[in-house]
Amino acid sequence: MSRGCPELPCRPKGGLREAAFIAAEAVVSVEYDAGGGVCTLLRLKPGAEAVAYPLSEDRSLYEESVEERRGFRVVKHSLGLVRDGLSHEQTHPLEEVSGGGCLILLSFNCGSRALVGASKRMGLSQPLRLVEAKRNRGKKPSDGIAEELLFESFDLSVAACLDSSVEIPVAARTGCESCPVNL
Repeated sequence: MSRGCPELPCRPKGGLREAAFIAAEAVVSVEYDAGGGVCTLLRLKPGAEAVAYPLSEDRSLYEESVEERRGFRVVKHSLGLVRDGLSHEQTHPLEEVSGGGCLILLSFNCGSRALVGASKRMGLSQPLRLVEAKRNRGKKPSDGIAEELLFESFDLSVAACLDSSVEIPVAARTGCESCPVNL
């Protein structure tokens, strides 16, 4: 397994500043350093961009765990995003990016950035997929809607850090214009 991103925070929850989604079919290629632990270039199809969604930092989390599957050790990537206080217009099942799988660009409060859903060894063959979505309405109409989204993928490598020179066009999702977007 590649070394991956050593700066990823090891907190049970929290520390996740932003998550931006790219449909797997919008990615032309991904390049890595020799060890595969740092993404040095991410090429998208013309006009394609990542889409950022608001999230609840203290309840969202990203985890990597090693599992045995069919005699192979694999890394399970799990991203649990919680979005609180949303209006009906802001909720969306992410079908436009998650139907065929997606890559997710994560930004952490500590300044680290990671690319999840692609790796040097597996390429783009193991994108993250939406495996569970829950919506809960608050007790009062002013509470808004809370969404809990779970994305998973299995790969042979841990997530790669994004090199500081990698720039990805990011659009804020309708209804989250106030979200900080600076991947």
